[in-house]
Amino acid sequence: MNGHQIKADNRKINMGQERVPQSRQMVDLYRFRKEIIKDLDVQDVLPELLSKLVIDYRDKQLIDYEKSLEDKAEKLLQLLEDKVVSEDGDNKEDVIPIFVNSLKTKYDWIHKRLTEEDDVPDSHSSKVIPLVLKFSPGGSGIRNKLLDNVLLEESVFDEAPTKEQKFRVMLEAGGVQCLPPVAVERTDLLLQILSALPNLKSQRYLVLHGMAGSGKSVLATQAISDHELVDGYFQGGVFWLSIGKECSESKDALLGKMRILCERLGESRAPNSFDHGADLLRTAFLKRTKNTLLVLDDVWRSEVVRAFDVGCRILITTRDLSIMDVVNGRYTHIKVEDGFTEEESLSLFSRALNISKTELPLQARQIHCECKGSPMVISLLASLMQEHQLSDEGRWKYYLDSLAKRKYSKVGRCRGYEHGSIVDAISLSFEGLTEANQTLYSDFALFQDDVGIPCSVLMTLWSLQKYEVEDIMKDFVRKSLVIEEYDPVKKIYIYSVHDLLLDYLKTRLVAESELEIESHKRLVDQYVDVCGGEFHKLPDDGYIHFYLGYHLYKSKSYHYFQKIYFDLQFIGEKLRITGPSDLLVDIRKYLDFIVGADEEKLRQIEEIQSFSQLVGHRIYGQIDVDVIQIALQTPHLTWIHNQAKILAQIASNRLYLQWNNAGQGWKNPESTVLCSDCVHCVKFVGSRGGSFLSGLSNGSIQLCDLESSAVCHIFFGHTDSVHSLRESPPCKNQHDYDKSSPKTLIILSASADKTCKLWNLKAILDEVESKPYELKTGRMLGTSPSPKLRPDQWAFDRQRDDSYFTYELHTAPVTFAEFSADGSTIVSTSTNEIMIWKSANGEILSKISPAFDAFPNLTFQRCLFPPEYNARYLVCCAENQIVLMSSERSSVYTAVEAHAMRIVDVLYLSSDTFCTVSENEIGLWKVNKLAPNTKSKAFRSRSLSPSRLVQSFPTTKEVDRSRVLRPCKTLDPNDIQVNWNNGNVDLDTRQVANHVVKSTSAIIANNGAMTIHHPPSTTSALIDIGSMAIEIVKEEVLTNRTTGILLCAVTAKSEDERGRLLACGTSDHKIMLWRIDAKERRYLGCFTSHNGWVTCLDFSSVDVCTILSGSEDHTVMVWDIQEEEKGTKEPQKSELFSSTFVTLGVGEDGHFLSGFFTETNTVQIYKDSKRIYESASFDSTLTQIAISECARFVSVGAEDGKVYEISVEQILFQGKQIHGHGRVVTEPKYLDTLESRVCALDYGFWGKYLVAGSLAGSFMILEGGIVTQKFRISTSCYFATRFVFSNCVVAVAQDSSTMKINMSRKDDIRTWKAEKEIHVTCCECSSDGLLLALGTSSDGVFFLSLSANAGIIENKLSAKMSSPVRSIAIDMSSTKMAIGYDNGLISIWIISGDMSPRKDMELVLHKSWVRHLQFSPEVIGNSHWLISCGDNLAVWNLDNQETKPRRRSSFMSERRKRRSGDSPARTNNSNRLSLEIPDGSKIGKVGKRELLQQFAFRGNYAQHFVTDLSFGKILTVDDTGIFYLLETLKFCEPERPRSAKV
Repeated sequence: MNGHQIKADNRKINMGQERVPQSRQMVDLYRFRKEIIKDLDVQDVLPELLSKLVIDYRDKQLIDYEKSLEDKAEKLLQLLEDKVVSEDGDNKEDVIPIFVNSLKTKYDWIHKRLTEEDDVPDSHSSKVIPLVLKFSPGGSGIRNKLLDNVLLEESVFDEAPTKEQKFRVMLEAGGVQCLPPVAVERTDLLLQILSALPNLKSQRYLVLHGMAGSGKSVLATQAISDHELVDGYFQGGVFWLSIGKECSESKDALLGKMRILCERLGESRAPNSFDHGADLLRTAFLKRTKNTLLVLDDVWRSEVVRAFDVGCRILITTRDLSIMDVVNGRYTHIKVEDGFTEEESLSLFSRALNISKTELPLQARQIHCECKGSPMVISLLASLMQEHQLSDEGRWKYYLDSLAKRKYSKVGRCRGYEHGSIVDAISLSFEGLTEANQTLYSDFALFQDDVGIPCSVLMTLWSLQKYEVEDIMKDFVRKSLVIEEYDPVKKIYIYSVHDLLLDYLKTRLVAESELEIESHKRLVDQYVDVCGGEFHKLPDDGYIHFYLGYHLYKSKSYHYFQKIYFDLQFIGEKLRITGPSDLLVDIRKYLDFIVGADEEKLRQIEEIQSFSQLVGHRIYGQIDVDVIQIALQTPHLTWIHNQAKILAQIASNRLYLQWNNAGQGWKNPESTVLCSDCVHCVKFVGSRGGSFLSGLSNGSIQLCDLESSAVCHIFFGHTDSVHSLRESPPCKNQHDYDKSSPKTLIILSASADKTCKLWNLKAILDEVESKPYELKTGRMLGTSPSPKLRPDQWAFDRQRDDSYFTYELHTAPVTFAEFSADGSTIVSTSTNEIMIWKSANGEILSKISPAFDAFPNLTFQRCLFPPEYNARYLVCCAENQIVLMSSERSSVYTAVEAHAMRIVDVLYLSSDTFCTVSENEIGLWKVNKLAPNTKSKAFRSRSLSPSRLVQSFPTTKEVDRSRVLRPCKTLDPNDIQVNWNNGNVDLDTRQVANHVVKSTSAIIANNGAMTIHHPPSTTSALIDIGSMAIEIVKEEVLTNRTTGILLCAVTAKSEDERGRLLACGTSDHKIMLWRIDAKERRYLGCFTSHNGWVTCLDFSSVDVCTILSGSEDHTVMVWDIQEEEKGTKEPQKSELFSSTFVTLGVGEDGHFLSGFFTETNTVQIYKDSKRIYESASFDSTLTQIAISECARFVSVGAEDGKVYEISVEQILFQGKQIHGHGRVVTEPKYLDTLESRVCALDYGFWGKYLVAGSLAGSFMILEGGIVTQKFRISTSCYFATRFVFSNCVVAVAQDSSTMKINMSRKDDIRTWKAEKEIHVTCCECSSDGLLLALGTSSDGVFFLSLSANAGIIENKLSAKMSSPVRSIAIDMSSTKMAIGYDNGLISIWIISGDMSPRKDMELVLHKSWVRHLQFSPEVIGNSHWLISCGDNLAVWNLDNQETKPRRRSSFMSERRKRRSGDSPARTNNSNRLSLEIPDGSKIGKVGKRELLQQFAFRGNYAQHFVTDLSFGKILTVDDTGIFYLLETLKFCEPERPRSAKV
């Protein structure tokens, strides 16, 4: 039997067996493709396919080449698909039926699915094409052919192929509009466009020029929907902007378009001017490494072309070719014919009606002739006809007559202009709606272009339910009047109107100005009704908070501006939803309406602006933050603070904390500038001191203005982090570039992209400084909506270069670059080499790449010329080494191990002194110039320094100076785990408890902080450079006064020019200040407001008391340090303090009596917030302080083991007062001395006993100031003391050694120690003394049962802990226990009688260590309260948790839940006080009612706190020494005063 006979027989078989056509089975193959590939073994069907000549042995070999069964099955399906559409016709009709029949035996389920008619969709059903097909240009291949012929309007695929899906997502992300449901290809025009686009070069244009409604937009969409075109030539993406007439003629609207494009490109900051926007866009496009296409649709004016001339490839559609004159011939244009051909018009009608062209009535051709084939008219009429019966020929005639009449009335006026027909087509579509739907559809004119309108907005505007709105919008979508998109994440529909339709609606609206005002007023009134006139209760629908100001302006509801923008609660909600930048733009834009002519209002709005800049970043996106509480913490903003107190009084069921001593010892930044990425370097520029540069991680350099806190210009050129910025010395520039322009400002930058660049900023800086404030800030009076700024970061292009010279000879990232004193030479430092080159032309003068055998991975940080002309030597730092080398002979160098830790900066203080800043200390060096031929030291190979071993281990100085561990063993640095909590270094105490880095000794405090003591480093080095010898000698070392590592430093002359100021940035977010002069080295203090590492600093050359700080938190802050510089600032307190709450007299209110020691090593005693005593400075560093319960005595312990006692009673009642400069004549009383550092002090039994513990594990008990007993509990560090049973002392060491001493019978001593070695991190004793809980770093919690006359019984908590235990609290009844962990979690446990706790609940808020916990001493308002302390202070009500489990969700998911379909009325009822709460009790917000309130510290954290008995007053100190005396707000008459809102 030959092949032809087999084929004939196959056709006969299939004619009898095939139940559905092959095309239908082919579609089903696509539907079940994944299931077939997953289950099919091709060996089961190949024999039959080979025997029937469906495939040949060459095909079988291709299948066998595939490795997996799934790949083989996929290959088989691909071959079958190709054969179906093969041009020779062989097997075309029977390929699929034969394959389907071969599945019948072993794959019956697949065979049934492919042959059952029940699965075949109705070919005439009106279904929506899948999204993937909306961008299909008609294309080629089996898929499009089958869909065109079989299922053109059906959703036949469960999901699109991966490539198509990615392509669709890319187009949607760029804002590319979808093709109409029914479209026709205009082959000739489309081919011209497809041929021109691949040849389009950068900075050139392709223009589609034609009449209105000629189909330019559709042609552009079809062209860029070609997958092969975009994949081959525009891999960087396609971005679409619909411009329109209004945008072309309005500068504000055009700027809004630029903001939208910036948003789509990933820019995090909106442009505030056209130049700024052009720079942002130019950089954003150039940074994209692959070609990108920008489409500007419907451009009317040349200003738009000029504004978007940003250097990328641009496709423009316009009706006026003259707009391109501004680009000087840099364009190619394609003339778009005025309309469809008759064939194209009829094809569109036939496809819309799903009939053949021969079935169309005569009026179809007449309509084409009447409108001259206008694509807009044909498309709209086709959509209208699709909704009606084909047999209704009267409707065809009606549309034809309407077109004819309206057209004739305009022919004589403008015969060649077809705008009338377009408007008529839109009018016809609009008039086809019912009168009610016309009214609803007209409301879209209220919204701006390119703004998606969520369904919930229309629900509010129309006062309809969700499903009613969706039904109405579905009707609009079917009539091609609205574009519908479904957001699967938010689970809502978002609607938008085509720009031409929107123009028509707005034309109708604007034609009647009163109607426009009334329409906007109706929208405003609807929202007013929803929120009941309380605008802070506006629903979070994703729209109104962004555009409320615009609608108020358009409706002329100017009276609302003051009510809204002076409502603190609305300010809080807007900051939470939109962020601070949107609020600031609104205020600047509508300032005249908000303030009017009232000077007092102007002062208040300035406070609101300051408030937004200061705390806006803390509120944005945070559902747990209360704006009223935040405002109560800003007493320097008087109006804000007063409004917060009024609102706190109204909210009687909420708890609020007032900072009674606010303003003492802390400072705010003068200004904060938000940047688009991490800040690595900052530099003041300009002669006025009002501008600065910031170098970012993304490679950009921002020019910022201090007055407006605005980014005024962005320079591009670097492609990686900018590490340093330096200004050329004044009047010494020798650059070729400068010769024609002597007035220049040359900036040198170094980057991780291995380059150094030179920039001339003079022209741009002069332009920025000459601009008025309004232009810098982008203030534009109420003519455009607020920008919707949502991107998190900017994405910059890597191609544009604004520098004028680039030095590219480094082979590794450049860490630093600096000018010589005369500016003619530059030294640049990379991680592996140092280069010296001429600034004029980049000529290399010297290259230094030392190959030290002992330092194969040596990393350079800095290299400097001395501040003198014709310098012949360099000072460099590499790891912990100072390298002294000749600038002329690279072979001459020497080095000294200057520090134990890595050196981060080298700074010259004068021509003969410099300082080195390492991670843990500051070294001061003297430079001596000696006679030549002095014997110099050679650079010797030596063992690796400790810094080489701990490069990835950022150690910290001690935090808790009193409680420490024993000396530690050796540890491989790779075994150390470091947890970064808001920039704080939290060492995993489970791993470092018994280890430390080589060549060092260390102790670890009970909070996990490590103090490292290093062996002494070398102090001098000498080098002979021929004409002289240079010697450097270390003179002094300044220790780090913070808990973090030093990261950066900067120095400047002091204001009196007698010394130098030195500022250092640290990893714990602080800025540390020193004054260095010939007589003294004075520590001036530290301050903070950053939320990340302080990575760079700079002093102003105009005002030395102004300093910049840049941080990893994407901010640059400006500080005034005049108070610190003059030494008038209060000495900073230690975070370790002791306090007790007592009543000093009959009828007198209780007071906190507190003891502190300060950075000047003095002891201060306070009565509440008033200082009543300060001692003289102690000789040895103070490490511990304690105050007795009765407040009679304050004891302090020192580094040398000495213990002192101060009589508070004598100070209070014998009239001892502060005199002179805060010193008291009475000296503290010396008690005794321990063998080593005092690490614990505790009073017990109302001051009867004092227990002092040492680092060596010994402790002593004093009674009446006399030592009665001394013990050694362990060789480990003494940890804590607890007093129980009125006569027992319980001592605990850090290795868990526990000793119970009966003071009545001093020979009754009981001891306990854990069987294995553990590390105790905290301990707590129950109020009855029967239970002692020990928290550990890795072994959970140990319970010790105590009794007055018995031993100690152990019971370990068996539950697995999620993190090291950091704090424990037990309530007064010993029934509840709270455990705080290092990961920020708090767990609440129920304690039973057999000491077997069970977990009750978890509290989630803190983001780092929970350092202290305390239960309320009594029931407050019928509930138990708990206070937790760590990165903030939180008050919890343990009886107010939600009745059902609260879903852990993000801020955005909470917003989505509120917007997912609830009506505005329901949303309005769900406010924070909607539950019925008993009088006198307090609650938290909905979703976390157990959290009563949180208080944010100015510093990073507080170690512990003290409260009064009622929890009404709280006292604490944070890590920056800021002293907090907090009190819960209480009001007698919680009535709303009229002044609550302006």
